[in-house]
Amino acid sequence: MKEMNEVAAEIGSRLAEEDMEGRIVPISWVEEAIKEVRHSMEAYGDEPSFLNEVKDYFKFDYRKELPDARSVILVAVPSPKVRLVLAYRGKEVTVYVPPTYLDFSEAKERISKVLEEVLEPSALKFAFASLPLKLLAVRSGLAQYGRNNITYAGRRGSFVRLMACLSDLPIEDRDWSELKPMDRCEDCTACQRICPTGAIASDRFMVHAERCLTYLNERERTPFPDWISSGRHNALVGCLECQRVCPANKGIWTKVEDGGRFSEAETDELLIAKDLQELSPELKEKLKVKNLDSLFSVLSRNLGVLLEQSDNMRYGEM
Repeated sequence: MKEMNEVAAEIGSRLAEEDMEGRIVPISWVEEAIKEVRHSMEAYGDEPSFLNEVKDYFKFDYRKELPDARSVILVAVPSPKVRLVLAYRGKEVTVYVPPTYLDFSEAKERISKVLEEVLEPSALKFAFASLPLKLLAVRSGLAQYGRNNITYAGRRGSFVRLMACLSDLPIEDRDWSELKPMDRCEDCTACQRICPTGAIASDRFMVHAERCLTYLNERERTPFPDWISSGRHNALVGCLECQRVCPANKGIWTKVEDGGRFSEAETDELLIAKDLQELSPELKEKLKVKNLDSLFSVLSRNLGVLLEQSDNMRYGEM
């Protein structure tokens, strides 16, 4: 049987072969990271309604997934934006879905394949878990924060999905990496200046998440606040503005995956349907193929706003 350090090294090399990158940290880091996240949330003390709304997300009840876990395997998986082309009122409209919204299942399968091949011969286990991913990735050196609080993973920029698995693979303790934004952020305010809702702060590191367009357009069946100016919406869900102008994404921004084309009749269905089951079987299957059905709860509202705007081509392959 292989030595544990050999197993850890093989995980890293196999992930790299599959165009992914990983770090393995001791399980003790998780509790420390959770404490740090909760401490950071104090920055939102003046927004009690926001805190109340997201409190369950920060519970991170991870131990039930693998009670005897001894380490965490963190993985960065490339994740492009996705382009949809919709026929609407006699013209074609192109809309985009930012990275990390549609590829969860695919990323999970890719990681599982590698870990099964490496861990199972040594009688080791793994289980995916909900953890403070961004903080652990930055502390491990897998990623760095941008001024916009988005994580950037080297040559992959912000077009990356972070995932984590618990494992009973023993790992030696190691030092945390310093928690700070990328060096290039020190003299750059591009994301702050372009932010459509003024969510990126100049007075603190944490963004004003309650103002972030991503937070607002991910909320199901909730009208947008009146203070969001017309034309600020720029993606089917989430927001691409700060990633679009970030110098760390130079050379990465143009990477795009085709999400399909939709006829005028299909576009009308998407705008009208209140429930996924109201769609035709053909359209439901079309959404399912690209995991677009996972966005259905906000799709009609968000798509309607985008289609009302005339400047909808600015997120193309620039």
